[in-house]
Amino acid sequence: MKHPSPNVGNSDKMVRLTIGIIFVMIALLIPLILWKWIFGLLGGILLITSITRQCLIYRIFHINTYKGDLENKE
Repeated sequence: MKHPSPNVGNSDKMVRLTIGIIFVMIALLIPLILWKWIFGLLGGILLITSITRQCLIYRIFHINTYKGDLENKE
């Protein structure tokens, strides 16, 4: 099975990782149950997309911030 190529670049990855960690921390500290789930889910999605370097929304709209393939071809 062929794995999809990454579409999340380095700076995009770092922003997602930072905001994802912040959202998870907020989810752990906030007392309201609904907001715990919202921040936890959004933080988890951001963490997963930063680790895997693949974003479904980017794929749907044909956005690619990953420059690794371009550097290897030159």
